[in-house]
Order: sequence, then structure tokens, then C-alpha cells
Amino acid sequence: MVAMLGPEDMGVVLVVVAVVAIFTFGSSKIPQLARSLGQAKSEFKKGLSERPDEQQQDEQQASAKADSQNDGKQS
Repeated sequence: MVAMLGPEDMGVVLVVVAVVAIFTFGSSKIPQLARSLGQAKSEFKKGLSERPDEQQQDEQQASAKADSQNDGKQS
């Protein structure tokens, strides 16, 4: 339904969504929901930024293990 609306109708859609959210969650819960979404977003970004470091460490450990196994076979 939203896809059939033009860009000029998006303001109306946002207002309707906001009104439905207020009726569903209550006006006191909206700031808490926004805060928890923001915290979740920052945790997700933090996890993504830490992942390459962990992946690099795993690769280094695997390489060191493979090297030590190869050294043992050559002796």
C-alpha cells in the first residue's frame, strides 16, 4: 500500500504511523523504545567494528598452529 503512494504522501503515512505507535505503546513508552533502539544500534556497530580484530586473531592463531604442525612433520 505504501509503495503505491507518492513521495508527497509520505508525510501523511509518517503521521499515521506515529499515531498508531502512540496508541499501541502509550506516550510514555515511546522515548524508552527510541532509547533502546539507539542502544541496540550502537551495540551492533560496536560488534561490527570488533569483528575484524577477532577474525585477524583467529587467522593468526590458525596460521601459527599450521606452522607448528608443519614443523613437527618435517623433523
